[in-house]
Amino acid sequence: MLKVSTIRNDFMRKISCLVFVILEVFLSCSKKTTSFVGKSIVGKWQWINSVGGFTGHDTLKPNLDTSVILILAPDHTYKRTLNGQITAQGSYDLISVESIYDKSKREAIRFDNFATNNGLIINLDEPNLTLSDNHVEPYTHFYKRLK
Repeated sequence: MLKVSTIRNDFMRKISCLVFVILEVFLSCSKKTTSFVGKSIVGKWQWINSVGGFTGHDTLKPNLDTSVILILAPDHTYKRTLNGQITAQGSYDLISVESIYDKSKREAIRFDNFATNNGLIINLDEPNLTLSDNHVEPYTHFYKRLK
């Protein structure tokens, strides 16, 4: 009788452990995580240049007398200005995309009225922000945070 009781106790411990592990997996998958990038990219960003295109070597720069600013607000709205005049505005979302470069999941920003709306991959290395097209023949856009 002692063996049956021991076997039953071992079985119950294993089942309890398994149930605990399964619950932990389901609960951790359902938790909503807050994006570190979402809080970090809020602010004013000055466009420095963009590099890419068909050859990967096309470089676009603002004229010396031109200032292009991207303003990302905490309420997920944005403005793009050219010498202080608004040239674009709307809303943005932070999304998860599969990178065309290495197939990894990456955080991206999607603007509501941009031509390519599949998201720009975000790379943040304070005070620099890089937004990269996530499609063939991409451009990478370089910004510097304004104080």
